[in-house]
Amino acid sequence: MPKLINITSLLVTMGLLFGCSSTQDNSRWMSQNKSALGNKTLGQITIPGSHFANAYELNSSLPICKGETLASSQTTNAKIIMLNGHVVESSADEFVTYLNTQDENIYQQLNSGIRYLEIQVCLQDNVFYTSNYFIGDNLNNIITQINHFLNENPDEIVLLDLDNNVRDETGFLGNHGAKQLNALFTQSFKDRLITKTEINDIHKQQLKQIWQTKGRVLIISSNTALISDSIWDKNSLVGLDATPRWTTIKKLTNIQIAVDELQESNITYMSIIPIYSRFDPERNTPQEIGNNFNNHLIVDYLYTFPESTPLNILVSEGQFNYDIVKFSLRGFNN
Repeated sequence: MPKLINITSLLVTMGLLFGCSSTQDNSRWMSQNKSALGNKTLGQITIPGSHFANAYELNSSLPICKGETLASSQTTNAKIIMLNGHVVESSADEFVTYLNTQDENIYQQLNSGIRYLEIQVCLQDNVFYTSNYFIGDNLNNIITQINHFLNENPDEIVLLDLDNNVRDETGFLGNHGAKQLNALFTQSFKDRLITKTEINDIHKQQLKQIWQTKGRVLIISSNTALISDSIWDKNSLVGLDATPRWTTIKKLTNIQIAVDELQESNITYMSIIPIYSRFDPERNTPQEIGNNFNNHLIVDYLYTFPESTPLNILVSEGQFNYDIVKFSLRGFNN
């Protein structure tokens, strides 16, 4: 099994150029490859995903999500603001750019081939929004975009990961807000939701079995208040959820460690490997926010693994979405 050996040398010898866009139509890559995917589970295929898929077109004039600033539910981004009291002037623009993890809206991301959407939700003034420190798109609009995509591509399967990224004005979402959010999803997605009533062990279900149902949207969360018939417990479905890193060298190490763990433990559940950058307020300075740590090398590194390597959900920032999609579908698009 491959090990991480002489990573510095690998960084030097890797190619530095890669494509930033794709002419391949990936809007129906699942349905177009039913014969190859039918006997596999969601945990056995490579799925391209987007980190904070809702974080686009954010700007500093928008309201701040109050739940992200509270001590009990404070986000990393709120901690960045508190570094030395505030983000220094020289990095303020870079901070907003950092918050905009995506370049395209949800509908465009799905059409490009993304099938895993990490979403952060903020209930504020009795309205469900999405957020990334600043209030972003209305959650209803996000759901509309997903439904629009599925209307056009009815056999694609979309994973919606809320993790524990759902807050209201008092902290993490509690029972009352959870009931409201569950009702919103049920009313909006209707029978498109993959439910426990219809499919008991989703991690064991082959895609051909899911296609026999009407369910096309799998919602997962780590917030126990949200767990219901239509929102699945992320902790019971995801066997490996790697911690995102900031620098390229740590990202490469992270990928290799995750691959080694998957190979050694033979995890059959879903696994999440982050490619995106996670700023560490305790180690990094505000001036580092705008730095580019040669992240293009990450994609090159992925191609060093054989196609049989057990990589599952690869989560990236917008600038790498096309490349992650291209990598994930390399066996289909060749």
